[in-house]
Amino acid sequence: MAERISENSLLLGNVLAVKHFGISINLGRAQGIKIGHRLVISRRKSFKSDSVEKTAGKTFQKIALAEIVQVSDLSSEAVIVQKISSVAKGDQIQTYVNNEKLIHLITQTRKELDIQKKLKPKKRVIRLGPTVTKGSTDFSNWSKRFNLTKSEHDRWLYTTAGAGAATILFLSGTFNISGFLNILPWVAGAGSVYSGIKYFHYREMLNELSTEGRSRGFLSGSLTNEIPGWHWTPVKKGFNIAWVKHF
Repeated sequence: MAERISENSLLLGNVLAVKHFGISINLGRAQGIKIGHRLVISRRKSFKSDSVEKTAGKTFQKIALAEIVQVSDLSSEAVIVQKISSVAKGDQIQTYVNNEKLIHLITQTRKELDIQKKLKPKKRVIRLGPTVTKGSTDFSNWSKRFNLTKSEHDRWLYTTAGAGAATILFLSGTFNISGFLNILPWVAGAGSVYSGIKYFHYREMLNELSTEGRSRGFLSGSLTNEIPGWHWTPVKKGFNIAWVKHF
């Protein structure tokens, strides 16, 4: 009869210490605790009752669930498996030896912890210096577009120069070509025209990005409007080629 009462009774204990891997409690093998046993951890809260006497009362709020991992005669070690608040020394331990009652207690506690977690106010993150952050992001985006466009600009510049040089060599008669190879000057010429169109397209985009960069303070206004690199200027009998570099 005494054993039945003990199994059906709510066991109460306390947290003896909080360690980096879990907690120590003052319930052990002598109270029927075994490895894998589940515990409910509660914290005492003081409040003023609404009664006429306005007496001070005390209640407990469930804050965590734990599981036993090591047992001795009068104490045990447990790990926290769910919590809504940090566990501290002196917090109350509740559990049952009776498995049916323990399952009911743990299930009910899980529901309460989930509800309290949802009702708990969320922390708001205050970001300082939004203008600076936005400015940094804008510069980063502009810089990426500028570098990608500059890369394409240079690629088509070198392609145009190579195709143009090949066309001149084929037409100069330096190479003796015959048969189906006679189409090579035409192929080189077509490639030169196409790559030239692409080059001027990216050059125009680069000029627009440079103007945008100067207007937004990303580029110094004292720099010349010309983009660094090779520059072709059409003249009556061909092209003038110049290399521009800022120092």
